[in-house]
Amino acid sequence: MANEEAVTPVSSWLGEEPIETESTFAIYGVGEIPFGSIGEAEDWELVLPSTSDRVCSEYENHAFPMYEVVFKDMGFQLPFLDFQQEVLCWTKLSPSQIHPNSYAFMRAFELVCDYLRILASNNVFFTIFTVQRGAYWVSFRQTHKMFEIFVGKVRSFKECFFLVRPKNEATLDTLLEAVKDGVQERHPLFHLFGLKTTLAMSQKISTEPLPVSQRKRQMCANNFRRLFSLFPRGSKLTNGETHC
Repeated sequence: MANEEAVTPVSSWLGEEPIETESTFAIYGVGEIPFGSIGEAEDWELVLPSTSDRVCSEYENHAFPMYEVVFKDMGFQLPFLDFQQEVLCWTKLSPSQIHPNSYAFMRAFELVCDYLRILASNNVFFTIFTVQRGAYWVSFRQTHKMFEIFVGKVRSFKECFFLVRPKNEATLDTLLEAVKDGVQERHPLFHLFGLKTTLAMSQKISTEPLPVSQRKRQMCANNFRRLFSLFPRGSKLTNGETHC
């Protein structure tokens, strides 16, 4: 794990907290991060931030910040799955702008869908969740309570962030759009760092309909709730800490 060589900090979020918060790993100069399982070791590199790096900074070489709790306590791995990328693309948010509790909801939703043998998609997810902007981070709010809120280390997540970046071209492909019509310039599939505009736009997302009819949205929600009622109550969903 080596420090990112070329970093261009950009204070791109609104609000002082993400701009002022240094990473615990950088503050104490521990030289290592206790938890290192973020994906296949040959594909992803975990990078120590410097004391000048912020979770809202823009980084080069396709590096982007992530909170430790998302991997350590919620079981996420890179690359993001199709459903997870759909959520990031549709909300126009970077991974570090989503509150960890919402990652727990995403993971619980995925596991329930897997148990019920239905496809996890943002069309279904956003029939039972809306987007709620907080002071600095964005959360997903349940329209009807189905999942318990994740407890544990979420309360102290803000200082525990590091950088991740792809190690090879094949892994980079999981972050970038496919080449189209011979155009070589490829853009990330989702924002890798936070923008002022994305937090502002997220205020509108909770009231904007998904690109499906209202009737179909309601049908999706009703079907999911009906199937969800078949899920064994109290079943463990993520590392034994998130329950439905």
